[in-house]
Amino acid sequence: FSKESTYPEAFETPSGSKETDFMHKLLNLEVVENETGKGIVMPYVNDRMAMLAVLPAEGMSPEAWIQTMDPEQFDAFLATAASKSVDLAFPKFETRYEDSLIDDLEQLGMGAAFNPGEADFSLMQPSRAKDLFISAVQHKTFIRADEKGTEASAVTSVEASLTSMPVFDEAIRFDRPFVYTILDTETGTPLFMGVLQDPTE
Repeated sequence: FSKESTYPEAFETPSGSKETDFMHKLLNLEVVENETGKGIVMPYVNDRMAMLAVLPAEGMSPEAWIQTMDPEQFDAFLATAASKSVDLAFPKFETRYEDSLIDDLEQLGMGAAFNPGEADFSLMQPSRAKDLFISAVQHKTFIRADEKGTEASAVTSVEASLTSMPVFDEAIRFDRPFVYTILDTETGTPLFMGVLQDPTE
């Protein structure tokens, strides 16, 4: 994306319309679509990875869309991909998430590892002392979408000529809450998934 093509427009958040910076570009993209929503697949320089962004159908929340997507439904959604020239409007955003995984790991049966009286990591120490335990497991994620791409990775694109009217198959505006996913394009596996409710926060 070019900074010259970034300007403020309205994004419809759950709490009302807010002005935020939107990036604009004419891109050749894979478009995926069924009755649950429409999305675009933006490949990275390493085409093993791509960003999938999905606008749920009108009246459906991003969370409800995610709930409809079991592995089979997700694969079927990706299988609808068709290459199109898209006049894209996409908001700039940056989000961070941090959480402790201790509760989740305890539910998976690793509770003893977090208990000083039960943990046994003695084979990890020359003294064979049983004084080690896991005190914290933090999960941190960060994603940024700006003119350089996501996490400063470039996307494959086609520039529109400034000397003629751009020709495109359809215009797609991500101006309301949507789902974004970092996708392994070889396996179709989502490696990271989030929901953007408000790009201004």
